[in-house]
Amino acid sequence: MESMDEIRKNYSFTSKDEENLKELAQILLPFSDILATDFYNFLLEDPYSAAFFKTEEAVRKRKETIASWFKDLLTGPYNNLYLSRLRRIGQIHVRIGLKGHYVNAAVNFIRTFCIRQTVNALIDEERKANLLETLNKAL
Repeated sequence: MESMDEIRKNYSFTSKDEENLKELAQILLPFSDILATDFYNFLLEDPYSAAFFKTEEAVRKRKETIASWFKDLLTGPYNNLYLSRLRRIGQIHVRIGLKGHYVNAAVNFIRTFCIRQTVNALIDEERKANLLETLNKAL
């Protein structure tokens, strides 16, 4: 089983990316609640993914889960404990029988949300490009 160090190397995730994450966190974390609400509205629009959320309580708990994951994504540290949490999330998706393309669609939704917020927050095009490259690596 690979370590987080190996995965970071595969993505060319450097100390510069760690610094970029700090700036991304400043930009994006204030939008955590909006992201959680928009994300679950997105999931609830599709009958297949909506079927996994049978109660308001289930939606509420998952909103807390996505906000926690989002914070971890942006603040790290990207270590083996973080990797273990990601594996658990993946195992849950497999156990409940979630089709893989729904995970990809969900990450795409989050990526698009984050891109919009980052682009709106910055003027400098080179800075935007650097931060968005780090965001893509992180996601």
